Amino acid sequence: MVGRRDAPRSRRSDRDQATPRRPPRRARLPAGTRGPAGPRSHRRVLRSRRLRSRARETRHSTDCLAYRFAGDGGGDDGTGDDDGGTDGEERAAAERRDFVFSGDTEAFEGLANFADGAAVLAHDCSFPDEVDVSNHPTPSQLGAALAGHDVGRVYLTHLYPHTEGKHEEMLASVGNRYDGDVRFARDGLRVDI
Repeated sequence: MVGRRDAPRSRRSDRDQATPRRPPRRARLPAGTRGPAGPRSHRRVLRSRRLRSRARETRHSTDCLAYRFAGDGGGDDGTGDDDGGTDGEERAAAERRDFVFSGDTEAFEGLANFADGAAVLAHDCSFPDEVDVSNHPTPSQLGAALAGHDVGRVYLTHLYPHTEGKHEEMLASVGNRYDGDVRFARDGLRVDI
């Protein structure tokens, strides 16, 4: 019989014990990501053969970023460089494959510009219009920010319990200012772009 003194002191595996634990590192944002909104605040975060992404600061009580992902050579990489072989129509068709995720944010013109031309925008819309809130948009605020912008489809995300039973009302409120396809996101939703 093994006594308490002979029992292992840790439940970690041998592999875990051989690998020293490192404290998590805080991610560093690309230079220029913070600061006043404008073209310099749109920074490339990732670029590979199949996927490119850019980030943009949002308006929230804590530091948050929105992301724009372009796959298979589609979309603008945010550098301002022209690849040379793409005319305007082909570039517009390629950009329609972009996916934009707002993160936690208020609705504002700069973020609407960042999402303009994307196939899909998943945007925070946490509360119905009758809730007075900051740091998250109401449907009417989101509709006003998106007015005049071209996004293939908008999915409302980050829904608080206050939105239960008010989905049709919220869609109508966004639609009063924004003339685009607006739907509610749900857990496990997959979207082909």
